[in-house]
Amino acid sequence: MKKTVKANIGGFSYSIDEDAYNILSNYLNELRIRLGNGADAAETIKDIEERISELLSSKLAQQEVVTIEMVNDIITQLGNPDEISGNTSETTRPHERKINKRLYRNPEGSIIAGVCSGLAEYFSVDPIVIRLIFILLLFLKGFGLILYIVLWVATPKALTPKQKLEMKGEPVTLSNIEKSITEEINMVANNIKKADPKNFIEKFMSFIGQIAYWILKAILVVFKVFAIIIGVVIITTMLFVFLILIGVLFFGNVVFSWFSPEISGFSIGEFITSMFDISSSIWVTVPIFLILAIPVIALIYAGFRIIFRFKARDGIIGIVAAIVWVAAVVTLAVTVFLQARSLTIREKVTETVNLSEQIVPADKVITLKALESNLDTSALNLDSKYVFFDLTLTTRNGVNLISGKPEFVIEKSKDDLITLTVIKNARGASKILAKQTASEIIYKYTIQDSIIVLDPIFTLPVNTKWKNQDITLVLNLPEGKSVYLDSSLIDLLDYNQPFSNYWPDEMVGKSWTMTKNGLREKR
Repeated sequence: MKKTVKANIGGFSYSIDEDAYNILSNYLNELRIRLGNGADAAETIKDIEERISELLSSKLAQQEVVTIEMVNDIITQLGNPDEISGNTSETTRPHERKINKRLYRNPEGSIIAGVCSGLAEYFSVDPIVIRLIFILLLFLKGFGLILYIVLWVATPKALTPKQKLEMKGEPVTLSNIEKSITEEINMVANNIKKADPKNFIEKFMSFIGQIAYWILKAILVVFKVFAIIIGVVIITTMLFVFLILIGVLFFGNVVFSWFSPEISGFSIGEFITSMFDISSSIWVTVPIFLILAIPVIALIYAGFRIIFRFKARDGIIGIVAAIVWVAAVVTLAVTVFLQARSLTIREKVTETVNLSEQIVPADKVITLKALESNLDTSALNLDSKYVFFDLTLTTRNGVNLISGKPEFVIEKSKDDLITLTVIKNARGASKILAKQTASEIIYKYTIQDSIIVLDPIFTLPVNTKWKNQDITLVLNLPEGKSVYLDSSLIDLLDYNQPFSNYWPDEMVGKSWTMTKNGLREKR
């Protein structure tokens, strides 16, 4: 078995076979000897190492260890050290094929920041064409200036030989790097000779160019400061959201008691297991957390990239995060689908009581009132209490209890009988299950003489799951019969009374008589 070593190349760590490492190390050492110890040589070596790292990453798609064959192939692509100092022919080597260009700001021949000359290199056109386009865009409500500044901020400057070769779409080889360095030295020498403007027009254009440069430089600084402020805002906001997300989903009892003391002790897990047909809440809480947290973390990461503008090979991390996010969405969708499937059919169970024989005398006004609610948390020493819509989830000694508020309506009787109908509704995966669930709803009321006392809540059996259970109470009154609505009924009266145009607060505390045209206040 071959011995492997860990090596840092271009800022990234690789596992390399020992013989491959020796060849690569000798190759780089020979390059350092030929290039010397100057700053330009160190920058060139850095570019070559980055190029080697890129090639290694592309070759390691299916392997984990760099082999000698990989190293030899990379050396063949880059060229041997003896190609430096003019030992190569002018013809293009077989492996020196054109590569995809990358967009950089070109400092060579630039007037302000090299944006136009960089675009000209990328699209293989004369820089004057790009400059004319930007001048024309200036008349489009200043769009050309905004676009120029955005490209100035977003596009890196081609400073190293490697970047300049990538800008031109030329292979990053030793011969091309040497050629790039030689051209740069010659250009610097020519620029020094041409540095001083010869006539008034050149001096004037140079002066205008300098003014434009410093104005755009100042605008660029403002943009960078603004970008840093945006980055800081994104990071702080998303960190707060991330902490709140963790707190609500996994430490809900602490967070809810902090924001709303009346629901102290309540947790998301309790709520989910009480409402869903699942044994553990992690099938809901974990997917929800991943669906929300992954974009939040991505924004935090983007904020750091905006502030520090660092390089990172985060493609694999992004792919993994996307796969995890999709898996979380699928898991949550399946869980919700299975829950929704158990709510597909709605059925009702009806219980009707004839009140005509129980009310004595028959012409006496019926009095309707509601009991005082008996779900006070402090009185019953409940562990928690949470109200959502018209339902209430309470827990005591680890036992969950769901209760709800019935709706009360008054309708005209089709005959001379006074009846009270209790309609229990529920959903289920089948008609039988839906009817069974509806029949299990617990509701109580009492009738004594002409007084009917309604319970303000209905309850479900202990640890029963939510199946959209509800109750409607219907009092059927024949014409001429009167009823007194106590003020305690205000929370039970349905807003949509079929035989009255009054609101519940306008109906309570008064007596009403059923007429041909509906309920009328008794005078």
